[in-house]
Amino acid sequence: MSYPYKVKLDREMWSSLRDIVEWCNINFGEGGHPSIGDAWKFETAFGYSTFFFRNSSDATLFSLMWT
Repeated sequence: MSYPYKVKLDREMWSSLRDIVEWCNINFGEGGHPSIGDAWKFETAFGYSTFFFRNSSDATLFSLMWT
């Protein structure tokens, strides 16, 4: 499964990560499970987070909300 659209968040957003994931679940459906075809997933390392999306419109909405 491919996630061609990605949005990177700085470490400043680390404290909001729980809220961001909840917002994504509400707006795009439960995510994080690429093996079952979810619309989005995310990865985080050292406080930096990257969110991946299948649809460009989802990535755009996410960017407008969180960046």
